[in-house]
Amino acid sequence: MGTDAGLFRYDPVSNIITDLKLGEVNVTKLFEADDRTLWIGTDQGLYRLRGTSHQLFMSNKFVTVIYQRPNGEIWLGTTSGLYLFDGNEWGLELTTGINCIAELTDGTLMVGGDSGLRILKNGRDQQPLEIPR
Repeated sequence: MGTDAGLFRYDPVSNIITDLKLGEVNVTKLFEADDRTLWIGTDQGLYRLRGTSHQLFMSNKFVTVIYQRPNGEIWLGTTSGLYLFDGNEWGLELTTGINCIAELTDGTLMVGGDSGLRILKNGRDQQPLEIPR
């Protein structure tokens, strides 16, 4: 369970809640990847949980969205950018705040954020789209 006071695990058999010692962070997103890795987005960065140990991957970032494509790619949106995970580290793809990611049936990613709607085809950013007001 992610809360504004950290990360906790609930065991329904023993009815016990365990603090996973992530610290006093506000958990904004929890995402379980296909490989059963749990990614934890917070207001202070991104963590990866495997078993009972966690690893800080990115600090000083407010995580807004985590998305895994059917091909296995994992994308991360923060208030300061869009990142793609290469299996070892996160590479910066866009330097604008991101708040949503959606994928079309042809594999095109639609990314919404501070600069409006952006379209990524084949991993390449297209021109931002003007949203009518």
